[in-house]
Amino acid sequence: MSGPQPEVSVYLPTRNRAHLLREAVESVLAQTFSGFELLIVDDGSDDASALESLSSMDPRIRMFRHEQPRGAPAARNYAIREARGRFLTGIDDDDLMLPTRLESLLAARPENYSLVCSSFYLEKNGQRRRYNARACAITLVNILHQNLIDNQAMMLTERAREIGGFDETFKASQDYDFWTRLIERFGPAHRIAEPSYVRRENISADAITWSPRFAEGAQQYTEKHRSKMNGAQLRSQRLLHKITAGQPLRWYEIPSHWSLESAPLLLRYLASRSPALRRVLRR
Repeated sequence: MSGPQPEVSVYLPTRNRAHLLREAVESVLAQTFSGFELLIVDDGSDDASALESLSSMDPRIRMFRHEQPRGAPAARNYAIREARGRFLTGIDDDDLMLPTRLESLLAARPENYSLVCSSFYLEKNGQRRRYNARACAITLVNILHQNLIDNQAMMLTERAREIGGFDETFKASQDYDFWTRLIERFGPAHRIAEPSYVRRENISADAITWSPRFAEGAQQYTEKHRSKMNGAQLRSQRLLHKITAGQPLRWYEIPSHWSLESAPLLLRYLASRSPALRRVLRR
């Protein structure tokens, strides 16, 4: 492909969601930083013609396709192999980038960290709530408790390739595993306080990153990284398994799932089941 070398490659996997994809694409094209390429990987959509018009929206868009569905991790890995930018980041097909997303991540100097991420908004029923609002370093010790990155991140493309990209055997939590391996290999990550990403909660159940097997993905994560975990981290993971499996947590079980690092996750879990506690936490 001719044209100037992009500084950033943005991957965007999709399948059967053309009605949402255009909004995601438009949010990338609206970035204040213009030196990017957008790699859209169609993971075997039933009607590929629905995506054909996207390639003509902007010369920075590059289209790729799996003839048969292989899952979001494989689609992301396809884009990683094809990426021409020095830096790599992504977006899901039902999410949005705020206009300063790329600019703010680049300003944080991702070359100095394993990856850079940001706080984000979770949009549900038309309402947005901010998460991960505090700037901080994220170490291997931190991330083995829970996914403190959660949304997309930016890193050097060569580093994503060096660790082999996303693990395509995972049923879910592929991003969590990817962030963990980057931090393990290249050192702490950095999170900036400025929110620049919007996650839209369960717009539909056919998103290629959505699966009823979240619990299986959480279990895969624990088994893969168990040798690096201490007792407190394993308690945090047990709590995560409970949540992803939709299992109730009884009061007498709390001590066996409690750790200082898992306290925010535990409070959010309890608040989701107690309207009174939810009101207290929102004050």
